[in-house]
Amino acid sequence: MQFNVMRDTNLSQGDLAKIAINGESGEYQRFPLIGGGSVLISDREKSVKKIMGIETIFYATIVWLILISITYHHSTWIKIKDCYGMWLTKEYWTDYNIVEFLSWFTKAIIIVPGLIFKIQLWWLYFFTLFTSLTLIWASNKKLLPTLIGFNTLWAWIS
Repeated sequence: MQFNVMRDTNLSQGDLAKIAINGESGEYQRFPLIGGGSVLISDREKSVKKIMGIETIFYATIVWLILISITYHHSTWIKIKDCYGMWLTKEYWTDYNIVEFLSWFTKAIIIVPGLIFKIQLWWLYFFTLFTSLTLIWASNKKLLPTLIGFNTLWAWIS
């Protein structure tokens, strides 16, 4: 709860901790708790601005489309189309490709809402840890050392 309050109100945890440790009240009301300690309550009400508004999402999408178009053009659109077309073939869906697809999809479900809408459920990061471990296995099957290293690092971050 403490960390959600900090995030939602943009309070500095360090400043609040100093006030609490020194026994001061600062801009807060101090309420004693039975059995010792106290709770600091802020009288201030602030609206928290989302990380990305609709305008920011629009501009980010335009920049993304431009950069993807340049990259796809450089790689040739035909090769990109053929590569995506592999998803439609039965031969593509081996055990490690299924694991890889589900792992990346799970990461996107967890990370994208946090980046765009500031919705972060910390316990979902256990799934990113698990997906990183599964991606290490899939990348090893496909002999992709860069992705093995990246997912090893990501598992540590998770």
